[in-house]
Amino acid sequence: MNSEEYDAVIVAKDEPHLSEVVYDLQNQTLKPKRIICVVAGTQQKIDGVEWIKQTITHGPALARNIGISVAESSIIAGFDADIRIPEWYMEKAIRLLKESRSNIISGSNYVKDGNLLDKFNYHLLSLFSRFLDKCNQSSIIGNNYVGYRTDLLEVPFRIDMNMIEDADLSRRFRKRGKTVRFFREIYVYTTPRRIYRTGGWWRYLILYFKAYKEYRKTGSVKGIKYFE
Repeated sequence: MNSEEYDAVIVAKDEPHLSEVVYDLQNQTLKPKRIICVVAGTQQKIDGVEWIKQTITHGPALARNIGISVAESSIIAGFDADIRIPEWYMEKAIRLLKESRSNIISGSNYVKDGNLLDKFNYHLLSLFSRFLDKCNQSSIIGNNYVGYRTDLLEVPFRIDMNMIEDADLSRRFRKRGKTVRFFREIYVYTTPRRIYRTGGWWRYLILYFKAYKEYRKTGSVKGIKYFE
């Protein structure tokens, strides 16, 4: 098996821009071996996509696990269906995954459109993620992650709550001695989903403020849930 082969797993409900995400993957400088889409809505007619029908409720944890279990390549790239992916993303991401000797990595989100609050939220999320990486307590951002299939099968997504499930997965990776990294060098463009109105966003924000306060007090964030 080629060491740079990877399968892309997309999780979707009824996102209108799903075909654009597939287009971005098909036009990567390093193309995926398979594109697997776990979808709760209508299966669109898009060439080169393997469809799996699955009910998705609050968050995509179960759907992500199903896509990973179906994939066969040693490296998995996971995406949501409301983003745009730069053509160099996968080539750079796999290089960073290997050079950093990590088990799973993630990158930033930028907002091309949306209001100031949208842009502020994603900018804040990126800043917190970079802060945690400096503390050796990285947490992935689940709409763009790249990791090894064996690790993701051993430590699957578990909590069905947007964003909190990503912190939980990262914590369990670290507890098993696996390396989680966040790189601002890799990024995607996201469509604003007003996640700041959901419980998942506020819980994630409060979690990070607690982590920062603990770090200022003790020099570590390991006393905070999801970072122990």
